[in-house]
Amino acid sequence: MTRLAFLLAAAALLVAALRLPAPPLPDPPSGGTFLVDEYRLGQARFVGCPWALSDGRRSSSYLVATEGAGGFDISFPEGGEVRDTLSGDAIEGIGVARIDNPREVGISSAMVEFAQSEGAVGVVAFGEGLLAGDLCTASLPATWHLPGGSTLQGEELTLRLFNPFTTDARVDLWALSELGTEASESLEALTIPAGRTRVVSLEGILAGRESLATIVRPTLGSVIPVMELDTGTDTAVWPGTGSSEGWEFPVAGVEGLETSLVLTNEASLEVNFVVELFDDEASVLAPLSGTIEGPGQVRIGLGGLPTPAFGIRVTGDGPFGAAVVGRSSTAIAATTGTPINASAWLLLGPGTVPSDSRFRLLNAGVVDLEVTYTALTASGEELPNSVTVSAGSVETVVVADPDVLGVRVVGSGPFSAGWWEEAQGSMMFAGGVPVG
Repeated sequence: MTRLAFLLAAAALLVAALRLPAPPLPDPPSGGTFLVDEYRLGQARFVGCPWALSDGRRSSSYLVATEGAGGFDISFPEGGEVRDTLSGDAIEGIGVARIDNPREVGISSAMVEFAQSEGAVGVVAFGEGLLAGDLCTASLPATWHLPGGSTLQGEELTLRLFNPFTTDARVDLWALSELGTEASESLEALTIPAGRTRVVSLEGILAGRESLATIVRPTLGSVIPVMELDTGTDTAVWPGTGSSEGWEFPVAGVEGLETSLVLTNEASLEVNFVVELFDDEASVLAPLSGTIEGPGQVRIGLGGLPTPAFGIRVTGDGPFGAAVVGRSSTAIAATTGTPINASAWLLLGPGTVPSDSRFRLLNAGVVDLEVTYTALTASGEELPNSVTVSAGSVETVVVADPDVLGVRVVGSGPFSAGWWEEAQGSMMFAGGVPVG
């Protein structure tokens, strides 16, 4: 992939323009401009954001970056039609655009379309009892895995199924818990009309589950899912993913949270797995191993490790899904892993919330790496810094500048990267975009 090029430097002018009332929309041509028929696998020309929250007490920010010069549209399908659309232009090599509260209507879904090049989008929401968000989705696997949920008393677990396309979709949901595979007529043959989002309240269907994972299997059309877990004191939001034979989690162990790794298997055959743990001292931590029944899920508690700061690599002898969930008495955070490692990453969102953000680099290899990181602001790029990430270890970097909207990290070899934020007793995890 070519070197990332970022959005318009005059962010104040751009954001002001984005806040203007949207002009009347023309009728979409055949194939759809805003409700697209085609999702280009392996490219991020269209990025789906099934969740953002803006309601006066809480606000959301979209962080938008693009590869190469070109424009973008953010559209908000609702009720089978596009309610609003915002447009922006990109100029090569400048910065990241932040768009605050484009729709103050509560929870909403959006589709971002890049006109000429590839792009990436993240969402961060912050406010009363809330710090949540993650990357928006730029792929469309045949089956979606959403591990990591629970429906204990006082918790609300919500699956949002976003259909931004011009044809209706139908899906079956598989529920996997500590009780095994669970059946319910409420999870079968769910129709999601074109341009709509269907909300499934899982705590009302399968209450009292300590570990509840969901598999979304489309039987007609396509959807983009996201999971939302509200504990009453904080909310975690994480996207669905496909399956892979390996996942890395740079952000897994964080001080103050007790981490669980949750693995899902949709196949009929069991999957044997190995979990490798990496801390900031390059310690030799004993690996964990086990089996995911087919179909089934496994939740692995990691609260007894000697260090609170660690990353994870988990591999299996067959494809599976994976997520990490961190909890404290007040906070909850969750994210999915990356199925690849790369030599360059983009992190969208550090610095968005007025508190210290941190990003973490995981080097699961056997050679030390030199990693250069550059903060991206609305006015351009700051001077780069560098850090050595020892073989078999993680390195954490604090982002204290509130003007930072993203970070580009480039290494001398493959690694993985993610970030997290903590504010007012709440916390969020988020993944990174591989860019080279």
